Amino acid sequence: MFRFATLLLVIFSLTACSTQQITTPANVNLKFVNENVAVNVTGATADAALLDRLTRELKAQLILAGFDIEKQTDKKLVLNVNVSQFDPGDAAVRFIVGFGAGRGSLVYTAEYADSAGNILAKMGR
Repeated sequence: MFRFATLLLVIFSLTACSTQQITTPANVNLKFVNENVAVNVTGATADAALLDRLTRELKAQLILAGFDIEKQTDKKLVLNVNVSQFDPGDAAVRFIVGFGAGRGSLVYTAEYADSAGNILAKMGR
């Protein structure tokens, strides 16, 4: 019985994990390239309220990291985020069952580009 419970615990903990895939790592610290960042969040399957909240959260995190957001300058970094899938999950199941049950998911691709359109970093989940 103990082996079965341990096996279930390992399976549930592994299914609750998701990994971020960095397809193009940044060669330099992006803050050294430019401190001005414009944020564009799009998505065909996501609702407008979700995209607005995600945009505000990204801008807040960038400000905390020391970037300036959308200053009126031609030379700036552009963060393009495309949300392809969003599932909020089930909060009640997460609370009652745990072990990753009822978890939500956000599938996206994000890329940093310079003002010339060159991709500096690309990641997705």
